[in-house]
Amino acid sequence: MRTEFTFHKEHLNVDINKLYAADLNDEELAMIKHFVELTRHIQEIDGIFQIFRFNIMNMRHQYTLFSSGNIERNIEYDFNTSDSVAINALTISFISAGKTLIESIENFLKMQNTKIYQDFKENCLAKEYDANFHYRLLLRLRDYAQHGHLPVTMDYDNKYCFDINHILSNPHFNLNSSIKKQMKDIRVDILEKYSDYPFISLTLSLAEFNICIIRVYLGFLKKIRGLLHGSVDNVKSLLNSRPEIINKSPKIFDGYVFYEAIDNTLHSFDSNQNPKAMLAQYKNIASEIMRDEQPELDRIKSGFKFV
Repeated sequence: MRTEFTFHKEHLNVDINKLYAADLNDEELAMIKHFVELTRHIQEIDGIFQIFRFNIMNMRHQYTLFSSGNIERNIEYDFNTSDSVAINALTISFISAGKTLIESIENFLKMQNTKIYQDFKENCLAKEYDANFHYRLLLRLRDYAQHGHLPVTMDYDNKYCFDINHILSNPHFNLNSSIKKQMKDIRVDILEKYSDYPFISLTLSLAEFNICIIRVYLGFLKKIRGLLHGSVDNVKSLLNSRPEIINKSPKIFDGYVFYEAIDNTLHSFDSNQNPKAMLAQYKNIASEIMRDEQPELDRIKSGFKFV
């Protein structure tokens, strides 16, 4: 469902003079503009979620990542590269898409309703952040990568991981104190209990991060249901009381409401579209993805001994 289209009058094959913005008072215009922007931004956020989803599916298409940390390439590149470069590129893109989605959700809620944002931050974002070390770590490693560092390392056994020692000792990047302490504690536990080098599993971290982001997105969709439904109902009430503002011809714009003309650009929306059904569809798809991904995380977890 798209809310924004750009047409050039030369391509319309209609009498442009028959199209005009409805005569609306300030309250009616504000109501429509809020509805259009609300719907547009929700669609944009779902697009970012789909990009996040593409990144993990693309990684799985190109590589099989085993719980052990070993990888197996599934395709042949038609250009020269190494698995280490490819895994870092895919991992950085995946983490960045997740962080971008979180930032977009926060920006949306801040602009729409401060109270709803604070509640969502406290009862969804903060809880997710506090409950999962891998989620916290990968969010921070996105900044680590943006500062010019490669987050994924291949260890002495040819396994891909996050190298705690390497990250902690990097002189050009500062971890926040909480994550730094947790990483140091993990390093001590691994050394004392397993006498092994302190690595953090790439596979497990990606799977945990994946579930956390999906859970946050689902929480967001549930949180904004009342906000969207209220806006849709307001606009529907306006259209019911003023049916004359709904365009009846030409056919290409049948059902459109033209509400504002700025700089020779006529703004409109299609009153035939159903944003409530759109939101329900987004939620159903995200719920199906969660049902598919949770067993994958459980499978990976079963292959680990936790300290």
